[in-house]
Amino acid sequence: MRHTLHRLSGYAYVFSGFSEGLTASLMAIYSHSLARAVRLPMVMFGIWDCISLLVAFDRIAKGDVDAHRDWMIRNFSVGAGSVFVRGFAAVWSAFDLSFMEDPDLYRKMNNIVLLAGFSFGPLFGVSKTLQPHNI
Repeated sequence: MRHTLHRLSGYAYVFSGFSEGLTASLMAIYSHSLARAVRLPMVMFGIWDCISLLVAFDRIAKGDVDAHRDWMIRNFSVGAGSVFVRGFAAVWSAFDLSFMEDPDLYRKMNNIVLLAGFSFGPLFGVSKTLQPHNI
């Protein structure tokens, strides 16, 4: 029973994670608040989310648990980008809330925070999985 529930939760994660990566990419393409220079990297994060998830699924289907673990860390780190975004925005807000008064300044802040936050997550995830497993 436990094995079946674990497998079902994995399939639910694949479905929801793939849907999230796809919709994140579409939202970035059609966003009115993202600068054109930021749209492509944000689309790529959504694509990376989908690819890393599919590779992780492929690795566990082949029985390679270590590679599955590495790819799941990479996949989780993309999702963690939203946590980093909130952290960066909180720090920015603690020092200067004037960006809230001007829509153009808010867009600039949003672009910087989104790009920084979603860049930090995957960089952390990839660097974490490049370390030897016995550490």
